[in-house]
Amino acid sequence: MKVWLKGAILLGICLGNIEAKELQELLLSSQNSSRMEAKERAIQSARLQEEALFAGYLPKASLGYDHQRLSKASAYTPTRVNRGYGEVSVVIFDGLAREERLEQFERLKQARIHEANFERENLALEIIEKYFSYHYTQSLLQSALQKDRELSESLRRSKILHDSELIPLDEPSALEAALEQNRYEIEAYRLHLFRYQQQLELLSGSPLESLQANSRLKEPTGGESGILREDLRAREEEVNALEHQAKTHTYWPTLSAKNSYSHYDFNSYLSEGTPSAQPERQNEFLLSAKMDIFDFEAIAKERESVRMQKLKAQSELNYAKESLQKEQKIALFTLQVLKQQLKAAQLSLKASSTALEIQRQKFSAQLLSHTDYLAALSQEFEAKAKLQTALNEYEIAKARFYFALGAPLFEQITLENRP
Repeated sequence: MKVWLKGAILLGICLGNIEAKELQELLLSSQNSSRMEAKERAIQSARLQEEALFAGYLPKASLGYDHQRLSKASAYTPTRVNRGYGEVSVVIFDGLAREERLEQFERLKQARIHEANFERENLALEIIEKYFSYHYTQSLLQSALQKDRELSESLRRSKILHDSELIPLDEPSALEAALEQNRYEIEAYRLHLFRYQQQLELLSGSPLESLQANSRLKEPTGGESGILREDLRAREEEVNALEHQAKTHTYWPTLSAKNSYSHYDFNSYLSEGTPSAQPERQNEFLLSAKMDIFDFEAIAKERESVRMQKLKAQSELNYAKESLQKEQKIALFTLQVLKQQLKAAQLSLKASSTALEIQRQKFSAQLLSHTDYLAALSQEFEAKAKLQTALNEYEIAKARFYFALGAPLFEQITLENRP
C-alpha cells in the first residue's frame, strides 16, 4: 500500500511539474503551430494572387515564330512563309474593371489577415481553457491523494482495533471500500491530466517539459468596451470584396494597344524568279476598342447575381454582429454569477474543514461512527472539488469574456498565485 501511494504521489508531481512553463509561453509557442502556419500560408496565397493580378495588367512582351504553307497561291504569293516577331501589348482601359478587381483582391487579402488574427485568439482561448482545466484536475488529484493518506491511516487503525476485537468488521470494510473508490477516482484524474497535457502540446506546438500554476487573467472592471472581433472584420472584408466584384461586370468599352515587329522569310513562289511583293520587315501598331452593346443582358445578370451574394453575406454579417452582442452579455452575466459561486464555495470549504477536524478528533477517540466520519470526509472533499471547479470556471469565464469583447487574450494574463 505504501509503495502504491508513493508511486501515485510521484506521478502527480511529475504530471504537474514536468517543467515550469508559464501560460504566456504556451501562447507564444502556439504561434509556430501548424494551425497558425496554415493561416499564414493562406495570407501568402492571397498576397501572391493580388500581385499576379496586378502584373497581368502591366505591358506584356513576347516573342514568336510562325511557319505558313499554302497549297494554292497566286504568282506573287509565297507558298511558304517563315516569320519571327516580337510583340508588346497593354490594356489601356477596361471599363474600370481592372481597378475594381484589384480592390476586390486587396479586400480578400485583408480578410485572410483578419482570419489569421482570429485563429490566433481562438487558439489562445483553447489553450487557456485546457491550461486551467489541467490545474483544476491536478488540484483534484492532490486532494484525492490527501484523502487517500487519511483513509489509509484510518483503515490501519481500524484493522488494529478489529484484530483486538474492539470494533466490528463492518468499520474496516467500509473504510477499505471508500479507499478503493478514491483510488479509482485518482486513476481517472491521472488519465484526465495526461489528456490535457497531450492537448496542450498539440495546441502549443511544443513539448510540455514544465507547466506552472502561477497564471491567471485580469479581473474585469465592468467598464470594458468591446471592439469588432477579428472574425467579423474578416467577413466585412469579404462583403466589400463582393461589392467590388460586382462592379467588374461592366458595359464600358475596352481599349488596348499592341505593337509588333516581324521579320519574314519568303522562300518559295509558284514561278521561278518572281520578285517578292511582300516586305521582309514589318512594324505594326494596333489600337483597338471594343464595347458590348447587346448580349441578352448577360453582363447585367452576372452583376446582379454577385450583388445578391453580397446582400446575403451582409445579412449573415448583421446576424453575426447581433449574436456577438448577446454573447458579450451572456459572458458578463456568467462572470457575475460565477463570482458569487466562488465566494460561496470558499465559505463552504471553510465550514467543511472545521467540521471535519471536529469529527476527526471524535473518530480518533472512538466517539464517532465510521459512517459519520466518512460522511464528513466526503463532504470536505466535495467542498474542495466545488471550490476548484469554481476557480477553474471563473478563470475560463474571464477568458471567454475578453474573447467575446475582442480583447487580445495574451495582454490579459498576469503572473500571480491563484487564490
